[in-house]
Amino acid sequence: MGFSIRKRESYRWTVEHVVEKREGRPVTISFDAEFKALGQARVTELLKLASTLQIDDDTFLGEVLVGWHDGKDERTGEAREFPYSQENLVELREAYPGIVTSFSRAWTDSILGGGAARKN
Repeated sequence: MGFSIRKRESYRWTVEHVVEKREGRPVTISFDAEFKALGQARVTELLKLASTLQIDDDTFLGEVLVGWHDGKDERTGEAREFPYSQENLVELREAYPGIVTSFSRAWTDSILGGGAARKN
């Protein structure tokens, strides 16, 4: 069975962010981020900048993030409407310190063929 190569402008990848722990169990929010489909040269450059802490959060998100979809309420697991906008991104970052790290982890996983289990 063959495959074809097609140029895409963006793609989705699930972001998971632990917001608290209850009785030793993590409570997470999850949603699909929509990332820009960047070329290899830019990906390599961003990975290098990120690994040496030479890129700030705003610049990083501006380079890779297009939007998000399919948010779920962390308490009920039900779908929650929280449309993507710059204002909502600011609100998300204020409500959940460290969320940029979760975006970064998801983006890096998407580039490096993520999905492999992590050990704590």
